[in-house]
Parts: sequence; C-alpha cells; structure tokens
Amino acid sequence: MTEFSFPCVSVSSSGGEYFQIYFGDEEDNDEAYLLIQRQFEDYDGGYFYFESPQECLCGHFKIRWAELSRDVLRLEILCRPVETVQIRFHADDAHYKQLKRILSIMIQADVFNVVCLLSFVSRSISSANLSIAVRKARTRASAWTAKSKYRLD
Repeated sequence: MTEFSFPCVSVSSSGGEYFQIYFGDEEDNDEAYLLIQRQFEDYDGGYFYFESPQECLCGHFKIRWAELSRDVLRLEILCRPVETVQIRFHADDAHYKQLKRILSIMIQADVFNVVCLLSFVSRSISSANLSIAVRKARTRASAWTAKSKYRLD
C-alpha cells in the first residue's frame, strides 16, 4: 500500500466534462502531490489520469474501488501491479463537500463508497452492545412518543 498525507486538497471542473482533484503540500508543488483527472467529453473506457512524482502512479488507470471518509481517500488502482493508495488530507467542511461531489461524478457508483461517522462507530461496537443500544433507543423513543401524545391534547 502506498500512503500519502497532504495538508492541501483542491477540486476543479470545467464544463461538466473535465474533473480534477489535486492533493499536495501546497498548490502547484512538484515535490509531493497526487493529481487525479477524468474527462467525459469522449468515451475513455473508464480510465483516470494519475500524476505523481512516483512513476508507478503515473498514467491512465482504472479504479477498482474507492472509499472516502472525512479525512482519508482509499483507492485501488488497476496499474501493474495493482496498487492500493491511501491519501490522508485536511479539508474544511466546504472543501470536503466539494471533494465528495466531484468524486461521485468521476467514479461510478458501484465502485465509490462514502463512509460516514456512524459506520466507524458501528464497527467499533460489538454486535451485542449495538443491539442493547438499539433497544434502549427504541424504548426512549416509545416513551417520548407516549408522553408527547398527552402534551399535545
């Protein structure tokens, strides 16, 4: 697995046909960056253009799967050999929403997955504890519903 950590992420698009994501230390830095582009003007077979100082991550490749969480993007890139890339990034809420929107356009839905905080929480809770928490939440909801019926009358 190749791992990156970048403080800067930017997204751009042009005419609804060209999309770009740039991860780097700062804008237009040639030392450490990862650039991902996709175009829809002509049929390209689902290939993305990747550019990085690492030669193995340069060229046109398909993405087998992609997973986005609040501060990590994981990609499995069909290059030779197949490479899993994990990119840690920092983005405020507005930039994160832009990144999520552009990725959902660039990557087909059956390949792209957005992981929400609840997914992380549920993974760390055992199934027994999760069912106890669900029962407690249902009990509280039922009690609140019963009380609110009387208050509204």
